[in-house]
Amino acid sequence: MNADQGLGKYQRKLWFWLNRIVNGLSSLQTPSDLRVANYSPHITSVLWKQLPATSSPSRRLSDLFWLDLPWDKTCAGLGEVRVLDAGCGSGNLALTLWEQSRGRIERYVGFDIDEHPNWAQLRAEHNWASFLRGDSSEVRSFIPDNTNLFVSQSAIEHFPEDLTFFGGISNYLKAYGKPALQIHLFPSVACLRLYGLHGIRQYSPGSVARITRLFDGFSSSMLYKLGGAAVNQLHYDFITKPLSEGKPDRRNTETDKYNQNMLEVIATDAAHDDPEAGFYALVIESFMERPNFT
Repeated sequence: MNADQGLGKYQRKLWFWLNRIVNGLSSLQTPSDLRVANYSPHITSVLWKQLPATSSPSRRLSDLFWLDLPWDKTCAGLGEVRVLDAGCGSGNLALTLWEQSRGRIERYVGFDIDEHPNWAQLRAEHNWASFLRGDSSEVRSFIPDNTNLFVSQSAIEHFPEDLTFFGGISNYLKAYGKPALQIHLFPSVACLRLYGLHGIRQYSPGSVARITRLFDGFSSSMLYKLGGAAVNQLHYDFITKPLSEGKPDRRNTETDKYNQNMLEVIATDAAHDDPEAGFYALVIESFMERPNFT
C-alpha cells in the first residue's frame, strides 16, 4: 500500500496498522551482521547559515551527511566517479555532489519513475548530467556501464519492491567486480509518527539487514543514525503537533528558536547511544581494499 497514491479512510487506517506491525516485528530483531553507529556532523557557523532555515530535522541532517563525505578518500578508492541517483526527483543532488567533489564527477545519471521539469535545465547547463525515466524494480536493466557510486535520498521508502531494487544493484556489482560505493538515506520507524502518510514503509536495523545481506561476501556495510529521540521530539513539537491541531508550522513562526533548538538536539543525540533514530544513512562499500566509511 502506497500512501503517496492516495488512500481512502479505511485504507489509511490499514496502512498505519500494517506499518506499526511490520516496524514492531522488525525492531525486535537485532542483527549481529549489521554495524550501527551515530552520525556526528561537523557543523560550523558558516555552514549552518548556508542550510535552509526551515528545512526539517531529517533534511538538515541529510544535507550535513552529504556535505561531510570524504571526497579525497572516495575518489582515491573509486577512481573516476560515475553516479547513478535512484529516485532523483528534481536532480538537485547532482549539484551537491559536483560541488563537494570539486568537479570530480565524470558522469551523473539520475532516474525516477516520472520526468521532472528541472531535468531539461540541468542537462542543458551541465554536460556531465543526464536523466532517464525508469522503474526501480528494473534498475539492473539500465545501470550504465562502469557505474561505481549509487546514491538515493528519501527514495527507497517509495519503491514498491525495495529488495528487488537492491538485488539488481547486487547482481550488477558481482559482474562489475571493481570498487563501488552506495549511499542511501531513508526514514526510520519513528517517522511513522512524525510524517504520517508518506511512502510505503519505514526502516529499522532489522529490515536494513535484509538489504545488506544481498551484498554479503564482497561488501562491508554501516548504518548511520541521523539524530535520535531529541531530534524526533523537536520535529514533533515544531511540525507534527501544530499541523495536526490545525495551527501554523512553528518552523515558519519561530525560525530562530527552531534553529537554535536544532543545534542543541543534534549535539545531544550525537553524544548518546540512543536506540531511537531520526533518519538513517546506509553506506555499502563493495570490492574496496580500504573502506572509508564502514
